Amino acid sequence: MNRRTNGPAKNQAVSHRSQVLGTHHVGEFQVVLHRRTPLRAIRQRSTAPPPSNRNGSISTRLNGWNHNDEFFRFTRARFLRDEPRQLSHRYVPFNLDELGQVAIRAAQGASKGARRCVNIEKLADGMHNKAVRFTMDNGFQAVGKVPNPNAGKPHFTTASEVATMDFMRNIMGIPVPKVYSWSSTADNAVGAEYILMENVRGVQLGTLWDQLDVEIKMKVLKKVTSYQETWARTCFSQYGSLYYKQDLASSAPCVKYTDHNGGTVVDNRFAIGPSVSRQNNDDGRIDMDVDRGPWNTAEDYERATGFRELHGIRNVSRLPGSPIAIYYSGTYQPSRDKKTLAVESYLKLLKFLLPEKSLQTSHIWHNDLHTENILVNPMDPSEIYGIIDWQSTELAPLYDHTLEPYILDYDGPPLDGLMERPKLADIRALFHDEPEPIANRKANALFIDMSLVSLYRHLIRQKIPQLFKALEFRETMCFQLLLFARNLLVDGEATYLALLADQQRENWRDIPIIHHGHEPSPICFSADMLQRIDIDHTDTNSAVALMREAHEMIGNRFFCASGLVSHEEFREAQQIIPRAKAEFIHKHARNAEEALELEHAWPFQ
Repeated sequence: MNRRTNGPAKNQAVSHRSQVLGTHHVGEFQVVLHRRTPLRAIRQRSTAPPPSNRNGSISTRLNGWNHNDEFFRFTRARFLRDEPRQLSHRYVPFNLDELGQVAIRAAQGASKGARRCVNIEKLADGMHNKAVRFTMDNGFQAVGKVPNPNAGKPHFTTASEVATMDFMRNIMGIPVPKVYSWSSTADNAVGAEYILMENVRGVQLGTLWDQLDVEIKMKVLKKVTSYQETWARTCFSQYGSLYYKQDLASSAPCVKYTDHNGGTVVDNRFAIGPSVSRQNNDDGRIDMDVDRGPWNTAEDYERATGFRELHGIRNVSRLPGSPIAIYYSGTYQPSRDKKTLAVESYLKLLKFLLPEKSLQTSHIWHNDLHTENILVNPMDPSEIYGIIDWQSTELAPLYDHTLEPYILDYDGPPLDGLMERPKLADIRALFHDEPEPIANRKANALFIDMSLVSLYRHLIRQKIPQLFKALEFRETMCFQLLLFARNLLVDGEATYLALLADQQRENWRDIPIIHHGHEPSPICFSADMLQRIDIDHTDTNSAVALMREAHEMIGNRFFCASGLVSHEEFREAQQIIPRAKAEFIHKHARNAEEALELEHAWPFQ
């Protein structure tokens, strides 16, 4: 069965239960290291002088937290691909003693009776952040977040996240953690950018979701939909990311938006600046000198994507390795020229791919609404206490956001259409080769999951018609051509060109403006080029099949969307990989030269 395509695979490699790795006593402090599901990124800056306690002092300064390197390393799991580089991108040393003092001052300002920190926990690593929870002697808790080197551009990533959280919490009324203190520069006593924020009460929705009744799940969905309605009805004048005006150049204009009531608002505290989205930072893009916005139109926003990919293709010292294919001379081989052709074709077609103007409006959104990022009341999970992980938030065209929340993700076939309702008989047929009790249980569970997706779509169509129209656009070839262009630096150029070749042969059937003769096609591949594109596409499919085969030889259970495996699985995989590699090369290499190629192309350590 296939995973529903608009959500990431669930990470089966990392347990949802908190596991205490070790408890350490440092002075009067108890330090606890946890491995558990990630509490994702957040950050900020101090606002007022730290309040003193009754004796006129802040707190006894206790040193020693910095001796444990596990606070600064990525310890949650392991990587089967390029682990040294992956770990280096997630290693960030900082002064934990000083961050603890920031937490103590925040506690004294936000609660009565806090005098010292009695417990420190390293929360599970996010992919782009470190998180530490501080507990005071009066029970007050705060979470400190420090961005990894791979989080985004210095200053901008932290400054934007803090402003976004403020706007969401205080302007839009979304349950977002309160920020106590933050710094968007490493030039401070902590030695790193950081955010100190409220520790949201409750539990992650993921710890309860599978056990909840359908009625409770629908209540959660309706609550999430109400947030989406607020986001959909709030339109901004530009595209980029949100900041406090003081954190951008003085020439940055104040933010202007239309609120959910239709009124025009100018807020002189905020401004729109460069985008901090993941697509502008991942796979080496973080260091590129490219246009990050802000932009005035959706077309400008999308055009910058093409120029960014083009810049990377022309300037990176080595093209990134593919995450989905094994390329060598026996299959397709990526080249800068082929990638350039794909991006230039995208840029020529761009204006014909955009949807109607009403779907191009700029909106702020949470694009990672999965069950780890939603904190709920364990006694009444329909009550949402907080939504976390606002890092990398951008103001993008409505159609560009992840509109269906990942809490709807499931393992199974996608629904045939947006308004399709699942049929239990069809789902039961998927499990026909399993014993009756097991088959019924699996079929019923999948039926409920698919029904929730259907119910959500009907709810959106009724309550937020514009959002439903954006969902419809995301089903089109025009959107696919916009979407696939965003990663052509890394992979997909052969498939992209094959899609365009098919459109040319079919008179651009899926691009209405060209198909109906309103505009001529800006692209016309020659017969020789069409043949070359077809060959490259076939060879790419062979390369993808090789990666799939490698996964099967090692074991599909070791591979999930995050690229992570547990420490135990890593040790197990290390016993399997050398044998699988030797067998793979022996099977596919036709000579010594190809054997050497495959030796270098093999992606797993």
